[in-house]
Amino acid sequence: MTLTEFKNLFIRELTMPSEKLKTAHPTIWRAGPSFVDYTEDGELTLSFPVHPDQRNGYQLLQGGILSSFFDDVFGLFVFIASGHNPVSTIQMNVSYHRGVTPETDTVLVTSRVIRAGRNIVSLEAVAKDPGGNLIATCQTSMLNVNHIKLNYLANDE
Repeated sequence: MTLTEFKNLFIRELTMPSEKLKTAHPTIWRAGPSFVDYTEDGELTLSFPVHPDQRNGYQLLQGGILSSFFDDVFGLFVFIASGHNPVSTIQMNVSYHRGVTPETDTVLVTSRVIRAGRNIVSLEAVAKDPGGNLIATCQTSMLNVNHIKLNYLANDE
């Protein structure tokens, strides 16, 4: 599969009609991310809008919301790379490095596959503000439910 074909798969998945997206990917539908890029190195970047109701009493983005951004990117990545097969998060570790302040209205999450085994897929991601400041890092393991070999550019050797 070419880089353009991968990009088109991600864009098509994120821009499907609202009711279909709401059923297929309810947390992605609610978060409303936009496709930013998918690179030859196999890195997927999505942009997530930050809404006032996602902030805590200090007007910082609530940590659980940021965790869901990571989980949405990971899930979509493996879902597409496995040919639209189901995946499930086994574990996820988030390290927070700075708060998402009231001035920040967008969070960029960039993820990549560390290892894609037959059963377990390991990924990592970084979240940054639009100025490039590191907000959080995350590592996850996902269950490849149907044991499908992942197809993503970074593993084409």
